[in-house]
Amino acid sequence: MTTNSIANPMVSDAIKWFWQYRDQAAAAQVAAGKKDQGERSAVTSGKHMDGFLKYVSYIATSAGLPSASVITDRNRVVLPGYMRPSKRWDVVILHNGVLLAVMELKSHIGPSFGNNFNNRTEEAIGSASDFQLACQNGVIKGPKPFLGYLMLLEDCEGSTKARRSDRTIVPAGTGAFQNASSFEQRYDILCQRLVSAKLYDAATLLLSSRNSGTYRESPSSTSLTLFANNLQKHLRGAGGSKA
Repeated sequence: MTTNSIANPMVSDAIKWFWQYRDQAAAAQVAAGKKDQGERSAVTSGKHMDGFLKYVSYIATSAGLPSASVITDRNRVVLPGYMRPSKRWDVVILHNGVLLAVMELKSHIGPSFGNNFNNRTEEAIGSASDFQLACQNGVIKGPKPFLGYLMLLEDCEGSTKARRSDRTIVPAGTGAFQNASSFEQRYDILCQRLVSAKLYDAATLLLSSRNSGTYRESPSSTSLTLFANNLQKHLRGAGGSKA
């Protein structure tokens, strides 16, 4: 992954807000005597990804959709599932009663990366698989919506340092993960394969160091620019402006 030469101002603001809100939420819970374990206290109150919700809304309105079509209220972003009754997503774009796009916005902050990476991976695959089955079997009716995934990973030694992978009971062969020794590399491969396996229409990985407004993104198929362009193109064709 390489450092952005020209950062997106809206994304930079979203990342600044992410770190700022995490600190505020953690301090508020400590003051109230309700501190959660570890880093959890900074995210259980929600809203830390609000800046990215605004960015998705900007993409949608730039595609010609009204802002009211972008739904982020937690009580209104619940969609039916196939293997489970329902799933609460982060962003739902609904225009004239037609579901156009659904987004999952996630973050992964240290110090723990190993088990949490597996949990994030299983969650991303499971949520997308259930959503695709719901669409294929008519539980979610209408044209297939755009499904997007964004991961914000803390840029630190724990995520960028090379680590030894667990030994598998059968040989792994010549897979991409043999040379993916850091969690940064593993997340990048995850995002690429979520798209190549057609689980998501776009997936992007961003890295940001703690308490900063700067970020890095992959120059590969997981770039934020490609993510935004694909989403905007879909929305224009599905219900927004054709311009």
